[in-house]
Amino acid sequence: MFENLQREISQLDGMKVSVPIEADEDGFLDKECPADNCKFIFKVNEEDWANIFKDEAVFCPMCGHSAEADSWWTTEQVEHAKKQAFKQVESIIGGAMKADARAFNRGQSRNSFINMSMSVKGFNTHQMMLPFQAKELFERKNQCAECKSRYAVIGSAYFCPCCGYNSVEKTFDDSIKKIFAKIDNTDIIRKAFHDIGQKDEAEITIKSLVESALSDGVTAFQRLADALYSKIPDCKPAPFNVFQRIDDGNKL
Repeated sequence: MFENLQREISQLDGMKVSVPIEADEDGFLDKECPADNCKFIFKVNEEDWANIFKDEAVFCPMCGHSAEADSWWTTEQVEHAKKQAFKQVESIIGGAMKADARAFNRGQSRNSFINMSMSVKGFNTHQMMLPFQAKELFERKNQCAECKSRYAVIGSAYFCPCCGYNSVEKTFDDSIKKIFAKIDNTDIIRKAFHDIGQKDEAEITIKSLVESALSDGVTAFQRLADALYSKIPDCKPAPFNVFQRIDDGNKL
């Protein structure tokens, strides 16, 4: 009894389940920085990921963290894969138990004074492997000036995920443009809230935008100054966020 179940369970050790990952409409794959203090979400072009990116090193566009290519699955992709793998195992075990039940029922004598039968319920034995669907399209798409790889981000990005190249001047210019875009659109945001009768919410939202613009400006300046400073021959490592402290950064 249960020969099929025992055989399938013994084969589960070391079993690998492949879960397909689909790109978005523009052909970009979701990626997530594996650094615990970052977890930045971005996208890379599917063709470039296969043809240009190297297995030994991929870089986070936000923090510059480097890790092997198989380290960049998003949290949602991992959870999706776990669920699909569990369903696959459930399907295998369920199929084996149903096969054992059929074998048991066939072995019962019809002329016996006591008739016994076995049934297995609650298992889906025809499990389809569902692919993970990419998130919505990202508005800001980039192409590295060095390696020509294509990637997409929400907000700022400082490093090419393929080669790690950091075009500090272009990045700073892009950051300043986004800051001005926030400020320039405050009237539109205010009107949208006023049109639905939420005047208080309008001022709270605009205040938050202005405050975030100031923070974005400080961060952009810090990263620009830090990158330019690091290009000075034989320079000592700059203290953490030193260029956010004007006097200390000026002395350095």
